[in-house]
Amino acid sequence: MATSCYPTTTYPAGNFTFCAGSILFRRARVIQTADISSSTQTPRDPPKWKWQICLLYHCVKDEWLLPKGRKDAGESLEAAAIRETFEETGYPNTYLPITLPTRAPMPGTNQKDVVRIAGKCTSEPIAITVRDVSNVPFAWDSSATETTHSNLLSKLSLQVDRAKTRVPNAKVIHWYATVVQSQARLFVHPECLGPGTEPIPDFGLDELGDSEKQENTQTASESFDSQFFDVDAVDGGLGAVERLTFQGDQDIARLAVELVKGTYGD
Repeated sequence: MATSCYPTTTYPAGNFTFCAGSILFRRARVIQTADISSSTQTPRDPPKWKWQICLLYHCVKDEWLLPKGRKDAGESLEAAAIRETFEETGYPNTYLPITLPTRAPMPGTNQKDVVRIAGKCTSEPIAITVRDVSNVPFAWDSSATETTHSNLLSKLSLQVDRAKTRVPNAKVIHWYATVVQSQARLFVHPECLGPGTEPIPDFGLDELGDSEKQENTQTASESFDSQFFDVDAVDGGLGAVERLTFQGDQDIARLAVELVKGTYGD
């Protein structure tokens, strides 16, 4: 029997879960009181802008996290990312189109498996995280009977002593870049903009506030507080990425920031 020349692991149904999350962005104008001339009362310099991303504070575990969660049965990963981000942060959101490298071919083409730059409006994931959770005990739905479990396991050739046998089990997280819904129309990819169109919204932080944030969107088991932080550190403080508790989240957020700034500028 021939075998693949590539290291391969097969995960049967029940031995993997797909999750989706996002880095939620918004753009805000820097308030610069010093830029107002006392004699003319007009701005001396053009408005300056800054990126912010939304972080979750886990009120029980004292951790700063990115929004993510399992996709529902029959739900697409893209839709799951938008839904989970809304549920956990309270902010209506949608995809933030960015330029990024991808191995996904253009629709209707027969391209080789090569990395290309997707420079048009896209909802491709910016990264995936694969976690080996083989050591995490399996939990069965209590609504199913033990007989059902045994029959199913037998049919799937998974009837093993899990205490003695390491069964492959993985969690795969797809990550997307998103933007608050109120700014979605203003963040069109540069290639999709008309001549002279300005993609940056003309309002300040004092006008933005958190008026679009909705309450009571989290599930009963969640205990998060969401807050936007500046991507770039100010006056020696921590930037949004550095506030995240886990290195993996920092890596994902830093990648998202690089891609977004590469598309729309600082």
